[in-house]
Order: sequence, then structure tokens, then C-alpha cells
Amino acid sequence: MPVPVPDLLQMTHPAFTFVECDRPISENAVPVYLDFCRCVTKRFEHYGELDVTPPDLFKLLAKSFETVFEDDDPVTFFPAYELIPRLLEEFEHTIENMTHAFQDSPRVASFYRKMAQKLRQCFEHHIVGDNS
Repeated sequence: MPVPVPDLLQMTHPAFTFVECDRPISENAVPVYLDFCRCVTKRFEHYGELDVTPPDLFKLLAKSFETVFEDDDPVTFFPAYELIPRLLEEFEHTIENMTHAFQDSPRVASFYRKMAQKLRQCFEHHIVGDNS
């Protein structure tokens, strides 16, 4: 069965265009972008008939981003701040595993990598403070 690329890449999702945008995702758009990433990985799992995403990865990412954006209590801020890089590494590892299924389709593999890079860019821009 051929995989429909528009569905696989969730091209109708409101955050689809964020992947190719040079600017970092705004703080307000992070929840919709995380939902987009979750949808893309779920579609991959659907078509591949396998699970590649660690349980609760997107829930933990969403909660951690929300905490660092909205909570200035050091007791909750710093654990979330320290957790995000590990969650991003896990997400990047998941994405890299997904790209292996598309060695004959560099467009899809490249899109997946850009999707992960965009989330890392968001963290580095808004939280670490790398505004380059």
C-alpha cells in the first residue's frame, strides 16, 4: 500500500509551515507545534504499524515548555529547564529512527530532521537565549 505523503507529513496541520520557516517558533505557538510533531510521529507509527515514540514524550515536552515559559519558581523551573534537553535528545533520536525508513526518499527524511531541528531552535532561542 503506498503511503500518502500529505497525510504522513500532516500537511494540513496548522503548524506544518513552521518547519520551513527560518524564524523561531513563538512561545505561543509551541503547543500547536508540539501537537504537530506528535501527529507526524503518530502517522508514521500508523503507516509503519510500529511504535517509535517513547511513552508520554509529548506530554512531558508540553509540560516542561509550559513550566519554563510561565513559572518563575526555581523549584519547578530548573527541573523543567534541565529536562527539556534530554527530551529533545529523545525526540531527535526518534526522528532519526524514522528517517531510516525513508532512505529512498530524502525529501521525507529531510523534513523529519528539520522538524526536530525547529523544536531545538525554539528551546535555544526562547529558553537558552541564543538569539542568532
